[in-house]
Formats: sequence, C-alpha cells, structure tokens
Amino acid sequence: MARHTLRPAAIYFAAGALGGFAVTLTVWCLGRLGVAEALGLPIAPALEKTTIYRQMVWGGLWGLVFLLPVRIERWWLRGLVMTLFPVLAVFLYFAPMRGGQYFVLHWGIVAPFYVYVVNVPWGLVTAWLGRHLGADLQTSQPMEP
Repeated sequence: MARHTLRPAAIYFAAGALGGFAVTLTVWCLGRLGVAEALGLPIAPALEKTTIYRQMVWGGLWGLVFLLPVRIERWWLRGLVMTLFPVLAVFLYFAPMRGGQYFVLHWGIVAPFYVYVVNVPWGLVTAWLGRHLGADLQTSQPMEP
C-alpha cells in the first residue's frame, strides 16, 4: 500500500519542484523585461540560489495537491485549476501574514491576476510531468511488487 502512494507523491513532488523553477524563471524574466514595473508591481526578484531553492521546495510541496482526487482529463486544464491552490494560499494566508492585504490588493487591482499568471507555469509543468511520468496512472491502480 505504501508503494502505491509513495510513487505518485514522489513524482508530483519532483514535478512540482521543476514547476517551482519554471515560476522562478518566469518571474525573473518578466522582472528583467520590466513587465512587473510597468504594471506597478514590486515583483522582480534576483535570480539567486536562495530564491531558486525556496521556490523549488515550495513548488514540490504544493505538487502534492495533485494527489487530490480532482479528475480533469486535459493535463493543461488540470494544471490551470490546480494552480489555484498555492495562489489562494498566497492570497488568503501568506500575504496577510506578512502585513499585506488579502488577494495582494495592496499592490493594486492587477496584482491578483499577475500573481496567478506567473504561477501558471508551475501548474502546467507539474501537470504535464505528472501525467507523462505516470503518476496519474498510479493513483488509480495498485502497483505490483
């Protein structure tokens, strides 16, 4: 039974970690291109080891939400929907905990949309890798020893 659960969890953790790296690159690129600044958003982190590491660890942990029994056949749609989990955590917990407003509205009305969009690569990478590495197949059938 443990092997049945462990393999999909390991796959989604690894896929989520790579998705976290994709988000790091997305945010960094958009920051370098001046997109965040043009929208009036203070979101332009440097591409540093600590930033990459933090995003990959959180991405891996959030990748475990793909183990929830959400049955959406199209991998990309599943990725878009599952992206809501970590983004809602930012909107409803992490931003207020750090003194910001719910839904990061202290940065303006466009901020919630920007935060969702820059996190979409996490959902797409995690969903695609999870599907192509066989995690979805493993959640519905027991593994043989």
